[in-house]
Amino acid sequence: MDDEDDTLEPAHCRAARLLLGWTLKDLERESSIGESSVRKFERGERRIHKRTRRDLLAAFRRAGITFDYQAEPAGECSVRCDDGTVVRLKRGGD
Repeated sequence: MDDEDDTLEPAHCRAARLLLGWTLKDLERESSIGESSVRKFERGERRIHKRTRRDLLAAFRRAGITFDYQAEPAGECSVRCDDGTVVRLKRGGD
């Protein structure tokens, strides 16, 4: 997994979770990452370790979410659900 594949920003995490209709508790169950840790990360109150980021990304990928930084203009990200829903966000913000 290269650095681009290992990217996850707070707004992208929240967008992916909401696309799936997941609560923080649902994401905790799917990723084994504590609800409070995810909440603080999504609010920008906490940085996460590389392993935590990979666990979150793995949970999202298993659920059909992909993050596409290559197909978008510089500074943007597409969060895609396997049902075809797409949300475009700027990197480094919401």
